[in-house]
Amino acid sequence: MPGDPIPILTLMSVTGPGGGAEEIVLRNASRIDPERFKMSISVIRDIVDEQFNFTDRARALGIETYEVFQRGMLDRSVGKRLAEIVEAIKPRIIHAHGYKPVFHTWRLKRRHPIIPIATLHGWTGHTPRERFIYYPAERRLLRSFPRIVAVSEDLRETYLRSGGRAEQVTVLLNGVDPEDFDPQPGLRKNLRQQLDLGPNEIAICGVGRVEPQKRFDVLLESMALLHNNQPKLRLFICGTGSKDEEIRACIQRLNLNETCAMLGHRADMRDLYHAFDMFVQSSDYEGTPTVLVEAMACRLPIVATDVGGTTQLVRPDVDALIVPRREPEKLAAAITRTIEDQAATQQRVAAGRQRVETDLSFRSRLDRLTAIYDELLSRDDVTKSTAKVTSNARND
Repeated sequence: MPGDPIPILTLMSVTGPGGGAEEIVLRNASRIDPERFKMSISVIRDIVDEQFNFTDRARALGIETYEVFQRGMLDRSVGKRLAEIVEAIKPRIIHAHGYKPVFHTWRLKRRHPIIPIATLHGWTGHTPRERFIYYPAERRLLRSFPRIVAVSEDLRETYLRSGGRAEQVTVLLNGVDPEDFDPQPGLRKNLRQQLDLGPNEIAICGVGRVEPQKRFDVLLESMALLHNNQPKLRLFICGTGSKDEEIRACIQRLNLNETCAMLGHRADMRDLYHAFDMFVQSSDYEGTPTVLVEAMACRLPIVATDVGGTTQLVRPDVDALIVPRREPEKLAAAITRTIEDQAATQQRVAAGRQRVETDLSFRSRLDRLTAIYDELLSRDDVTKSTAKVTSNARND
């Protein structure tokens, strides 16, 4: 008879509506084999975050979720609450995502018999405290973890340069279920009507939190360069963040009010992709952006900056056109090439969809993750068995 499912606790910190990392966590927890693993999520959140909706999304998927409210970085009640959760569900593994969860997992493993693991999604914070205190501290603490998952080779190399061990780190690229993004009849027409898009207009989407690293200002500068030669071009920025007002001001300054719009956070992105004709990433830095994989799955032509793990997901001139960061002229030229050379564009679209169906499927990624869990659990069982035998021998 099989035993009870092995409890695993995923620990993360979420601000606002979250992003790609949160989507990966939700997919992991909702699709892992329930007969083998019982995955719960503990989410650290600000008590006054009005845009936070992660818990509702998780519970709608049937995921057991615990909220841990934080009133500032030094709030000691967070550690106490997490200890109570660990005592209640007794997880064999705690899987941390982000520097706060890594710190708390490191503390928990000193007092509880848990196996710690962490996923590196990217050190994309831009405050001095994050860059010079929190991120370096996180990388030091991670050296004591038996296994780390990096979502790109770039992140793996960054961690190794900080003193990490190569045998600790496994690279797992982000993935999606391609069938979730298959075209839905009638959806494109309805969504384009909602966005007031004419039949001949070309709709570009930029997707992500409106934060400094996304450089939506560079994308807007590209749109300004294209304005006269591509009058049918429209841009929609899907996301929200600390730079909302700056991006709105940039739209005004470049006289793009009629061609560019900010849609805010959209919980319906899976459907909304149907309305668009191209996906453009203008980021300064990334981990491995899940939205790129989603765009490939939706059969959207892609133009992206050569940052982070981007070219591990999309192959230059095979799945997408890749340009240097911070160069709006080259970004504009790639957008023009995508529009004008439709034969080459459709070849890249077909190649991208095939890549999602094979190398970047979420099922393949989840299988590799569960294999890591199995390895850690097996190693832990051997360690405990050896310790028990040694203890018995001493008593004899």
